[in-house]
Amino acid sequence: MRITEKHREVAKLLWDGELTIEKIAEQSKLAPSTIYEWKKKPEFQNILTEIDETYRLNARRKAIRLSDEAIKTLKELLAERGEKTVDTARKSAVNLLEAGGVKSTEASESGSGKNIIIIRNGNGNKA
Repeated sequence: MRITEKHREVAKLLWDGELTIEKIAEQSKLAPSTIYEWKKKPEFQNILTEIDETYRLNARRKAIRLSDEAIKTLKELLAERGEKTVDTARKSAVNLLEAGGVKSTEASESGSGKNIIIIRNGNGNKA
């Protein structure tokens, strides 16, 4: 199978997942059966894998850039120390952890009235 720009276009549309194969076929002026056949071919599967890896890498790079800004903002919020500000900072910390793939849960510290964040590793154990 010789890969063409049409293969790449269809692969991107499939990866997006917003259109059905029938809609992609219509938009690409192909028969749906052609796309189903392409999907079985290792060369076409390689294109889908390349697209997936590229999008994931770009998403990671963007997340890293955004996390620097988020950490700076979080530090500023924590420096203010107001009750509402600390709560916002705590929630932001949880969101940052989870965006980075770290599982966390919140729990109340016995008798203190304070919430703590429990971080769990990939096995579900406390880290």
